[in-house]
Amino acid sequence: MRALLLLMLGGAVGTALRYGLVVGSRVFNPVVEGKPYFPWGTLAVNLLGCFAVGFLTVMFVGPWPLREEYRVAIVYGVLGGFTTFSSFAIETAALAPYSRTQALLYVLLSVVGGIGLAVLGGLLARGR
Repeated sequence: MRALLLLMLGGAVGTALRYGLVVGSRVFNPVVEGKPYFPWGTLAVNLLGCFAVGFLTVMFVGPWPLREEYRVAIVYGVLGGFTTFSSFAIETAALAPYSRTQALLYVLLSVVGGIGLAVLGGLLARGR
């Protein structure tokens, strides 16, 4: 039960951090005439999250050993709440040495499928 509570707390912290960074980045990249802006905040969150999950996953089983419940709370809670893209990155990195074909398929399905479903969802929401 304690591990689950730590995981949930970590998720809340990560989500708040993501929100703050994304909203804060809009100060430097305002919407002009209703046109969408490049999502610098989201890109920063995703790239930072990918770096952090790779770095911390290695450090927590090596030089910075932590109990499992704390590793889960930080990696899956904080970083999972911060960005789910970090999970995608570490899973792809873990799969690639064993099967480049499966790793490439995972990347293509995730990216193309994700964008396709986002477009489809938008179209359905608009009644088209």
